[in-house]
Amino acid sequence: MSKIKISTILIIAALLCMMGCKERREYKNSIVVPTFEIKIDLDKRAERELQARNETIKISLWLSGVPRKDADVGINKAMGIVLGFFEQELAREGVVRFEGLIISERLYNALEDKEYGVSCSVASGRKSSGSNLLNCEPFEKSISRMAGKQHIIECKLISDSNDRPLPARKE
Repeated sequence: MSKIKISTILIIAALLCMMGCKERREYKNSIVVPTFEIKIDLDKRAERELQARNETIKISLWLSGVPRKDADVGINKAMGIVLGFFEQELAREGVVRFEGLIISERLYNALEDKEYGVSCSVASGRKSSGSNLLNCEPFEKSISRMAGKQHIIECKLISDSNDRPLPARKE
Protein backbone atom coordinates (compact mmCIF):
# COMPACT_ATOMS: atom_id res chain seq x y z
CA MET A 1 0.00 0.00 0.00
CA SER A 2 1.08 3.51 -0.59
CA LYS A 3 2.14 5.85 2.23
CA ILE A 4 -0.91 8.07 1.58
CA LYS A 5 -3.34 5.15 2.04
CA ILE A 6 -1.63 4.00 5.24
CA SER A 7 -1.54 7.48 6.76
CA THR A 8 -5.20 8.04 5.80
CA ILE A 9 -6.18 4.76 7.46
CA LEU A 10 -4.19 5.66 10.59
CA ILE A 11 -5.80 9.11 10.80
CA ILE A 12 -9.30 7.63 10.42
CA ALA A 13 -8.52 4.97 13.05
CA ALA A 14 -7.23 7.63 15.45
CA LEU A 15 -10.33 9.79 14.93
CA LEU A 16 -12.64 6.83 15.51
CA CYS A 17 -10.76 5.95 18.69
CA MET A 18 -10.98 9.54 19.94
CA MET A 19 -14.71 9.67 19.20
CA GLY A 20 -15.25 6.37 20.99
CA CYS A 21 -13.22 7.50 24.00
CA LYS A 22 -15.18 10.74 24.19
CA GLU A 23 -18.50 8.87 24.16
CA ARG A 24 -17.38 6.56 26.94
CA ARG A 25 -16.32 9.57 29.01
CA GLU A 26 -19.69 11.26 28.53
CA TYR A 27 -21.60 8.13 29.60
CA LYS A 28 -19.22 7.19 32.42
CA ASN A 29 -20.84 9.64 34.87
CA SER A 30 -24.35 9.25 33.49
CA ILE A 31 -27.31 6.98 33.91
CA VAL A 32 -29.53 5.85 31.04
CA VAL A 33 -33.24 6.39 31.69
CA PRO A 34 -35.40 3.34 30.96
CA THR A 35 -37.20 3.55 27.59
CA PHE A 36 -40.93 4.33 27.53
CA GLU A 37 -43.56 5.73 25.17
CA ILE A 38 -46.22 8.41 25.41
CA LYS A 39 -49.21 8.21 23.08
CA ILE A 40 -50.99 11.49 22.42
CA ASP A 41 -54.69 10.83 21.84
CA LEU A 42 -56.62 13.84 20.51
CA ASP A 43 -60.40 13.92 20.39
CA LYS A 44 -61.83 14.27 16.86
CA ARG A 45 -62.47 18.02 17.10
CA ALA A 46 -58.93 18.74 18.34
CA GLU A 47 -57.45 16.53 15.63
CA ARG A 48 -59.42 18.38 12.89
CA GLU A 49 -58.55 21.84 14.25
CA LEU A 50 -54.83 21.10 14.55
CA GLN A 51 -54.76 19.66 11.03
CA ALA A 52 -56.63 22.67 9.63
CA ARG A 53 -54.10 25.01 11.25
CA ASN A 54 -51.04 22.88 10.38
CA GLU A 55 -50.35 22.85 14.10
CA THR A 56 -47.91 20.57 15.88
CA ILE A 57 -48.04 18.92 19.30
CA LYS A 58 -45.22 19.58 21.78
CA ILE A 59 -44.44 17.05 24.50
CA SER A 60 -42.35 18.32 27.43
CA LEU A 61 -40.92 15.86 29.92
CA TRP A 62 -39.33 16.47 33.33
CA LEU A 63 -37.54 13.90 35.45
CA SER A 64 -37.24 14.88 39.10
CA GLY A 65 -37.04 13.52 42.62
CA VAL A 66 -36.73 14.26 46.32
CA PRO A 67 -33.20 15.23 47.41
CA ARG A 68 -31.33 13.67 50.31
CA LYS A 69 -31.05 16.01 53.28
CA ASP A 70 -27.29 16.30 52.74
CA ALA A 71 -27.54 16.75 48.95
CA ASP A 72 -25.16 19.39 47.63
CA VAL A 73 -26.90 20.11 44.31
CA GLY A 74 -29.28 22.71 42.92
CA ILE A 75 -32.81 22.11 44.15
CA ASN A 76 -36.01 23.41 42.57
CA LYS A 77 -38.47 24.23 45.39
CA ALA A 78 -41.43 22.86 43.42
CA MET A 79 -39.82 19.80 41.84
CA GLY A 80 -36.85 18.85 44.03
CA ILE A 81 -33.83 17.75 42.02
CA VAL A 82 -34.48 18.15 38.32
CA LEU A 83 -32.64 15.28 36.65
CA GLY A 84 -33.53 16.30 33.12
CA PHE A 85 -35.86 18.13 30.76
CA PHE A 86 -36.61 16.76 27.30
CA GLU A 87 -38.94 17.86 24.48
CA GLN A 88 -40.28 16.25 21.34
CA GLU A 89 -42.72 17.49 18.74
CA LEU A 90 -45.27 15.60 16.65
CA ALA A 91 -46.86 16.71 13.38
CA ARG A 92 -50.10 14.98 14.42
CA GLU A 93 -51.34 12.69 17.19
CA GLY A 94 -49.23 9.62 17.66
CA VAL A 95 -46.59 7.95 19.79
CA VAL A 96 -43.39 9.51 21.09
CA ARG A 97 -40.66 7.13 22.20
CA PHE A 98 -38.31 8.40 24.88
CA GLU A 99 -35.23 6.26 24.42
CA GLY A 100 -31.57 6.77 25.24
CA LEU A 101 -32.21 9.66 27.61
CA ILE A 102 -29.24 10.36 29.87
CA ILE A 103 -29.25 11.87 33.36
CA SER A 104 -26.36 12.89 35.60
CA GLU A 105 -25.14 10.18 37.96
CA ARG A 106 -24.22 12.90 40.48
CA LEU A 107 -27.80 14.21 40.55
CA TYR A 108 -29.22 10.67 40.63
CA ASN A 109 -27.01 9.81 43.63
CA ALA A 110 -28.27 12.94 45.44
CA LEU A 111 -31.82 11.55 45.46
CA GLU A 112 -33.32 10.31 48.71
CA ASP A 113 -35.19 7.61 46.79
CA LYS A 114 -34.04 6.35 43.38
CA GLU A 115 -37.70 6.09 42.36
CA TYR A 116 -37.77 9.49 40.63
CA GLY A 117 -40.83 10.99 39.00
CA VAL A 118 -41.74 11.54 35.36
CA SER A 119 -43.95 14.55 34.62
CA CYS A 120 -45.22 15.25 31.13
CA SER A 121 -47.09 18.20 29.71
CA VAL A 122 -48.58 18.44 26.24
CA ALA A 123 -49.45 21.62 24.35
CA SER A 124 -49.92 22.74 20.78
CA GLY A 125 -46.71 23.88 19.10
CA ARG A 126 -47.95 27.49 18.88
CA LYS A 127 -47.23 27.65 15.14
CA SER A 128 -50.65 29.03 14.15
CA SER A 129 -51.33 31.00 17.31
CA GLY A 130 -49.24 32.37 20.15
CA SER A 131 -51.52 30.51 22.54
CA ASN A 132 -51.84 26.85 23.40
CA LEU A 133 -54.87 25.21 21.78
CA LEU A 134 -54.90 21.96 23.75
CA ASN A 135 -56.16 20.95 27.16
CA CYS A 136 -54.48 17.66 28.04
CA GLU A 137 -54.87 15.60 31.17
CA PRO A 138 -52.11 15.96 33.76
CA PHE A 139 -49.50 13.21 33.71
CA GLU A 140 -47.12 12.15 36.46
CA LYS A 141 -45.83 8.67 37.31
CA SER A 142 -42.79 7.06 38.88
CA ILE A 143 -40.05 5.81 36.56
CA SER A 144 -40.68 2.17 37.53
CA ARG A 145 -44.31 2.49 36.34
CA MET A 146 -43.12 4.11 33.09
CA ALA A 147 -40.31 1.75 32.10
CA GLY A 148 -40.90 -0.35 29.00
CA LYS A 149 -44.54 0.67 28.65
CA GLN A 150 -46.74 2.92 26.54
CA HIS A 151 -48.82 5.54 28.36
CA ILE A 152 -51.73 7.54 26.93
CA ILE A 153 -52.40 11.24 27.41
CA GLU A 154 -55.82 12.38 26.19
CA CYS A 155 -56.27 15.91 24.86
CA LYS A 156 -59.10 18.09 23.65
CA LEU A 157 -59.39 21.68 22.51
CA ILE A 158 -59.20 24.36 25.19
CA SER A 159 -62.44 25.85 23.86
CA ASP A 160 -64.19 22.55 24.65
CA SER A 161 -62.93 22.75 28.22
CA ASN A 162 -63.91 26.26 29.21
CA ASP A 163 -66.46 27.46 26.64
CA ARG A 164 -64.11 30.14 25.30
CA PRO A 165 -63.34 30.46 21.60
CA LEU A 166 -59.97 29.34 20.27
CA PRO A 167 -57.28 32.00 19.79
CA ALA A 168 -57.20 33.58 16.34
CA ARG A 169 -54.71 32.30 13.81
CA LYS A 170 -51.48 34.19 13.26
CA GLU A 171 -51.51 36.27 10.10
